Amino acid sequence: MDKISLTSLEIFAHHGVFDFEKENGQTFILDCTCALDTRPAGTTDNLDASLDYGALAKRLTALFQEKTFDLIEATAEYCARALLREYPLVRSLSLTVKKPSAPVGLPLAYPAVSITRSWTPAVLALGSNIGDRAAELDQACQALATQPDIRLLKTSDWIETAPWGNTDQDPFLNGAVLIETLLSPQELLQTIHTIEAAQGRQRLVHWGPRTLDIDIIYYDDLLLDQPDLTIPHPLSLQRAFVMDPVASIVPYWIDPRYGQAVSAVWNEKKQS
Repeated sequence: MDKISLTSLEIFAHHGVFDFEKENGQTFILDCTCALDTRPAGTTDNLDASLDYGALAKRLTALFQEKTFDLIEATAEYCARALLREYPLVRSLSLTVKKPSAPVGLPLAYPAVSITRSWTPAVLALGSNIGDRAAELDQACQALATQPDIRLLKTSDWIETAPWGNTDQDPFLNGAVLIETLLSPQELLQTIHTIEAAQGRQRLVHWGPRTLDIDIIYYDDLLLDQPDLTIPHPLSLQRAFVMDPVASIVPYWIDPRYGQAVSAVWNEKKQS
């Protein structure tokens, strides 16, 4: 992907662990590199098709001075996320914050923090079998779409399915959505849990009735196995109510467990 960079942008701001740093302020030096497609601007010579680096420098300066943080890690995180939210053309961003006047007490050019943040694609499965099921799923999609660090890109049709695991309950309405997010997998999980709780989800019976259930099926090409989160979802290929909607919206998504397109993997599983 193409890149537009700002190098050695000097910003006076009031960040630091010590009180005198916040009171007196100091000069920080920032390097910012944005990844985006510059071909439209290159072929049209139209600034609106690209990133105005003058405006970017002014906005980064304003963001860096907007709040006071103890750590340059926090300043970098705040600025990177804000810029990615505000500039739709930017797919990822690398930001380095240098602190030449850091009170280290040793001969040192500067300490620095460098981070890279990006919009990451993910696939979620949704289900409901309590109340107005369609309304619950629609409300969940709206809740996802209004999160500042989530963009809702595509939604499957809702399909009615028989309950799975615990079969003594009402039928479900199920579907899947494609999103892109600035959240880490764990942050995304916490956001999902917050949305579920807001819609009355109670975890009383394993695989029991629920107003809303949201699962992370895929997160880019990540393979993750943690006590509270496994990606891809470990039971996804056992569940038609998950994979039929998933395959309908992202048939060519590569399942990292098999290195094959989701549609091919799912068709093979169904035939076997």
